[in-house]
Amino acid sequence: MTEFEATKRGATFAATIAVTINGNPQDLTAAGWIVEAQARTTADATDAVDFTINQADLAGSEVTLELSAADTLAMTVGSYLVDVRIEDPTGTVYLSPTYEMPIEASITQEATA
Repeated sequence: MTEFEATKRGATFAATIAVTINGNPQDLTAAGWIVEAQARTTADATDAVDFTINQADLAGSEVTLELSAADTLAMTVGSYLVDVRIEDPTGTVYLSPTYEMPIEASITQEATA
């Protein structure tokens, strides 16, 4: 399992994954393609964090997963499992390998007025 660089709670997160379909790059911006990703504490956990998918990279067969600072602040310290689900226009579903996403406690807190 590939591990993303550790992210601290309250920090923005972005990771780019190169994606191939049957070994070939694919323009994922073409009509009918669906790209989505979630993070969960376990594969069968009911609570999930939905990633924003950066649309700019999809034409080059890259998927950039993004979380806001508020998203990561809501996550508990520990390890999350992540994968990317891609559905082609015919309904065929492709799943990426599983990635591990470590979430660490933040030390420095935002200054209060």
